[in-house]
Order: sequence, then C-alpha cells, then structure tokens
Amino acid sequence: MYVCAEGASNNSSSTGIYQISGPGITTTNATLTYTTNFNGTFTQATASNPVGNYVVLTIPNVSAFTLSAVPSTASTPYKRAALNAIQIVPQCRA
Repeated sequence: MYVCAEGASNNSSSTGIYQISGPGITTTNATLTYTTNFNGTFTQATASNPVGNYVVLTIPNVSAFTLSAVPSTASTPYKRAALNAIQIVPQCRA
C-alpha cells in the first residue's frame, strides 16, 4: 500500500507515523517527514531517510486492516500526520 502525505509550507516540516495493523498482521510503522508542498515529484521515505512524500507498507493476505496516521513532530506548534491518498496495489503472482 502506498500512503501519500504532503502539506508543509513556508519552510515548515511535519512528521507522521503511519501504522498498519489488524488481525493476522504484524503491526508495522513507517515514518514520513514532509517539508514542502507537492511539486510533481514523488519521493519515497525510507527507514534510513524518512524525508519524502510517500511510504510503502506491506499488507499480508487478510480481509481487513487498520491504517493509522499519528502526528509525531513538527517545526511549528501544530503537529499533524497528513493523509492525502492511499493506493492499494495487489501483489502480482506468477
């Protein structure tokens, strides 16, 4: 699943923790720090570099899941974990 988040402006930044959980799922977190409004370029945030505008979370073959967006830190007093879009991509099997 792709989780997209943007929305920082005026040299601000926000960090959100995006978490996938549910029955049959090992709870997984991904950290995303966004620092600008979307400029047309997609940049994946990773564990080694959390700055970007999307993260990838893997979901096992289950019938339901919960996606949580938890505000973490911000350069302003307003902590937030934006959630602009999600895309669920089925696994291709040969």
